[in-house]
Amino acid sequence: MSKSYDTVGKFLLRSDAEAWLKWLGIRAKTASVCNVDLSTVSSAADALLMIEYEEREALHIELQTGHNPSIGAQML
Repeated sequence: MSKSYDTVGKFLLRSDAEAWLKWLGIRAKTASVCNVDLSTVSSAADALLMIEYEEREALHIELQTGHNPSIGAQML
């Protein structure tokens, strides 16, 4: 279920994906944000970035505002 802070987080991720990668310590030549707006699916990711460095990879970013002991299972 989408929370009120999800919109702000997604906006910040889309506005400067490269800055997020730098902050996370991830090297990339290019980065693009994929559309993951699956509002009817409760397990939708906050952001999915396609990054290229030596090969093309996907990076799933899930923003959390509090402790969630089951986040590992949710991300699978």
